[in-house]
Amino acid sequence: MKKLILTITAMAAVSVTANGQGQIDFLSDHARGDVVVDPDGHMSTSTAIYSRATSFTAQLWALSAPASSTAGLHIDTYGYENPIWLIADGFSLVPGSTVTNGGNGMGGAGNFEDPMIVSVPGTVSANTVLAVVCWTGGYGSLAGALMGNSDIGILAFVNPVGPAPPNPNAGDISTGWNALPNSPASIANGGNEDFILEGVPEPTTLALAGLGGLALLAFRRRS
Repeated sequence: MKKLILTITAMAAVSVTANGQGQIDFLSDHARGDVVVDPDGHMSTSTAIYSRATSFTAQLWALSAPASSTAGLHIDTYGYENPIWLIADGFSLVPGSTVTNGGNGMGGAGNFEDPMIVSVPGTVSANTVLAVVCWTGGYGSLAGALMGNSDIGILAFVNPVGPAPPNPNAGDISTGWNALPNSPASIANGGNEDFILEGVPEPTTLALAGLGGLALLAFRRRS
């Protein structure tokens, strides 16, 4: 378990390394859904405990090279990825993308914004796979949220990234977000493409699952 958390911490501190970088707006205002909490997860059809997140942290992660498909990644039909696969699938934290006032900014509950235009290393102007990572509890990192009492969500999708100034972006993250199908919980709660945060697995389950992610990461480094 400690090795898994240390791996996530180390990888989060390292930006994607490649020539060139594009830019994108990292804000949720244009997405058709909100950041919400449902302890039963995005596969739930419950309407009783589904609520907009009022305080959370949001980050943008990206693959190290342009990609036009999520094939081969551990992402389900609705765009959700288990946190233990984020590193093994090749995602790295986009520098300067952490928003700590999610749910408390101008957009109100369920939104995050600064607004913030961030640079995505590894691509100048192309589609790539982005992952929006959010958690509750005020933890300073995803690793801390995994160890703590937090609701976490990772939503991944293909999204265009624009060239550098004077044309700094090709829209924002809502382009890929809005293309995702509604999860069962979203359908049950009005049909918007909400980003659902849920409780992390029990530590034992997380540790066992993490072995697979770490093994894949080691294999990729050797290949």
